[in-house]
Amino acid sequence: MGLESNNNSGKKYVTVVAGNLTIRVSAGTQGAVQRQLTAGDNKGKVVNELQFPRLRGMITKLAYVQKENFGEFVEITVTDDQDYLLQLPWNSGMKTSILTRLPNVDLSKEVCFNAFADTEKENRNVLLIYQGKTDDGKDKLVPVAYSKDNPNGMPQAKKTMKLGKPSWDFSEVEEFLYGVLQAAITKVQELNPPKAE
Repeated sequence: MGLESNNNSGKKYVTVVAGNLTIRVSAGTQGAVQRQLTAGDNKGKVVNELQFPRLRGMITKLAYVQKENFGEFVEITVTDDQDYLLQLPWNSGMKTSILTRLPNVDLSKEVCFNAFADTEKENRNVLLIYQGKTDDGKDKLVPVAYSKDNPNGMPQAKKTMKLGKPSWDFSEVEEFLYGVLQAAITKVQELNPPKAE
């Protein structure tokens, strides 16, 4: 049932920090931990957050957004007891992990997002999406639809030269993933038409 929270009013903004799904709360909230921001206009500010390993519910909205001073994001609205807005930076592995699995998600059924810290790369978050159950009752990981070994039409990064040094050009890959997101947005809109006022 979504994230367990003491406050069920309004939309909850969810980000992934230090391997946890987190929501900002006011100081003094039971179970909250403090964290000092390390970047942006609010660098040095201390915030209070509740941390969760999983977010479960229906995907009811998807969007690509550009935020001034913050960059590009994939926003996923997950609805259970209320709406949770999961924000993934476009330039993150989390975005790629979710978008490469999205074609294999049944958008008419509940999903579970699971976050954890990468044990091999410091300060790297991992986000996976699960749907259904395995034979032993555990959440079932949604398989990738596009991989290096089985690209299914997804282009590969190209090795180029930049200022005399080898570099990688991911522009075709990013454009392809943007198309995957747009196709999923259309499906979610068909399943969740706007409510008449």
